[in-house]
Amino acid sequence: MSSEFRVGVFVVIGLVIITYFLINMGDWPFLGEATNTYMLEAGFSNVVGLSNGANVVLSGVKIGEVSDIRLEGQQALVIMMIYEHIVFSESSVARITSIGLLGQAVVEIIPGLKPGERTAREVGRIGSLKPVTMDQLVSVIGDIGDDVTEVVSSVRDFLGVEGGKERIQQTLTNLLDFSEMLDEVVRENRLQIKRSVDSLELLSVSSRDKLPTILDDIQTLSTELKTLVEGRRDDVDQSIGKTRELIDKLDKAAETLQAILDKINKGEGAVGKLINEPEMVDKAEQILERADSLITDVQDIFHKPSQMSLNYGFRMQYYGRSEDFKGYYRLTLNVSKRDSFAFELINDQIRNKPPVFQQNDLSEEPIVDLGDEFTFSATYGRRFLGGQMRFGIIEGSTGAAFEIGKDTDFFQFVLEGYDFGRDDGPHLRISTNFRIWQGLFLTLGYDDPIDEDRSQIFYGGGYRF
Repeated sequence: MSSEFRVGVFVVIGLVIITYFLINMGDWPFLGEATNTYMLEAGFSNVVGLSNGANVVLSGVKIGEVSDIRLEGQQALVIMMIYEHIVFSESSVARITSIGLLGQAVVEIIPGLKPGERTAREVGRIGSLKPVTMDQLVSVIGDIGDDVTEVVSSVRDFLGVEGGKERIQQTLTNLLDFSEMLDEVVRENRLQIKRSVDSLELLSVSSRDKLPTILDDIQTLSTELKTLVEGRRDDVDQSIGKTRELIDKLDKAAETLQAILDKINKGEGAVGKLINEPEMVDKAEQILERADSLITDVQDIFHKPSQMSLNYGFRMQYYGRSEDFKGYYRLTLNVSKRDSFAFELINDQIRNKPPVFQQNDLSEEPIVDLGDEFTFSATYGRRFLGGQMRFGIIEGSTGAAFEIGKDTDFFQFVLEGYDFGRDDGPHLRISTNFRIWQGLFLTLGYDDPIDEDRSQIFYGGGYRF
């Protein structure tokens, strides 16, 4: 059996399977009555990137298509055909957004939450949100760039004056001294500071008309203290000693605080710099406002992070002619219901050392030893109907793959092609996966059918978590 005949057989089988899935899972008008729809309108100030046939989605699920786009005065009127069974209220709004890495424009419906309203089908038209264009985003980034340029220019001018670098070094030194002194004050006088704050709060609450009464109480207290001192002089002496220690500590704290205030008044240190040059504070506030606006715009563009999910698994394949294995360890990141990234680490025991066989009187025996090498795959996948297209790096080379069925289906067909620059033609691989229990599956396939010297059947299994 020639290699051309075997390739033809597998291609015919693949086309039959593809046709079967497309007929059974697609919505083909010529095979039966198409899904009934109703018309819905929405006006937009800008529809750049949107075209006829674009999807209309609700919560990430397709609910219709754009049938026409026309001008209505100074606005663009978008005509949408919505599936008949989809119902949402008239307060719902539409907006134009992009999905996937390729930036495909779609119309997203944000449902209204007001109870007792009419449906959008009854009114025939809903409101819209202003789309965020790339020009607007670039403009915001440009404004931030101008601000950064202005700050850098100010720093350069500051460094250009005589003693600029020395002033920066002195500022950093002063800031370090300030931090150390403040930490020392807080640690040594924590209790005293708390008591002082409590006393100030109590004094602010008291009214001025009570001051005479307070003075009388103080005089009475002074008399009682004199009597008490005469009777308990030893205890009083001990208390006075502790009081003097406390006074000494307060004196040290006062000296430290005075030194800090002197530096601030002279414009030394970071705090003094800000107080004596308020224009730097204004520039910092402007930059923070621009940064906050940019973050808000980016959050509006990249929304719905809850759609992301992570799957992983492994599989082993035994190659009959090579009498060796390949091990695949796969990690899949689903960024939306239609887009995903797949990463595979492959323990390839036959890579770069293809099996070459010689015939003898007894059996086929390989005349070269097989190697052991790790390689990897990294592909982007786009799901449509019942299948998925993947392209990127496959086993270390540029390649693409076509899949029918999902990982969770009972049956999955996979056609892969990579290493297109090879002299003998691209490396093709056809495989089928059969799920037998939960994540456990079996695989059967044919590797490199174009090259008769390298072609071989493989089989194995794996598990998806």
